[in-house]
Amino acid sequence: MFAIALAVCTFAPPKDPPKVVAQSTVPLSGGSAVIRNDRDLGLNNLSNAPTAKVKTRLASNLKVAGIDWDKHTVVCINGGKLKKAGMSIELKALEVKDGKLVVHWKYNETGGKPDQLYAELVLLLERFDGEIVFDPVPTAQNDK
Repeated sequence: MFAIALAVCTFAPPKDPPKVVAQSTVPLSGGSAVIRNDRDLGLNNLSNAPTAKVKTRLASNLKVAGIDWDKHTVVCINGGKLKKAGMSIELKALEVKDGKLVVHWKYNETGGKPDQLYAELVLLLERFDGEIVFDPVPTAQNDK
C-alpha cells in the first residue's frame, strides 16, 4: 500500500499595505470597484470600448507605461452623487487588518471640478490578492 503525503501550503497575509503606484481622478468605473484582471476591467468601466483600449486609456490617465495584472490591482473609489459640485475624494490611508486591505478615504469640499456632480479616485496599487474593503463604505451611485 502506498501512502501519499499532502503538503498544505498556507500563505500569511501581508502585514504591510501595498504601495500606491499612481492615482487619477478621471472616472473609470462609475462606482467603487476592485479590478485585478482584464475581465474585471471589462465589467467595471464606463465605456463600450474594447478592454485593451480601456486598459491603454487607464494607463495614460494614471501616467504609467502600462498595467500588469500580475503586479497591479486597480481600486476605484466612488461615493455616489455629491452633495454639492466641486467636491473630491482623497485617499487617507491603506491598512491591512485581519488579512483584508482597508481603503480609508474621505470627501474634500474642494478639489473637484466646479460642475462635477460625481467624484471618483482611481488607484493603481501593487498587487493585493486578499479582500479589499472601503472605509467608509461608498454609497450606491445615485444614493447621496
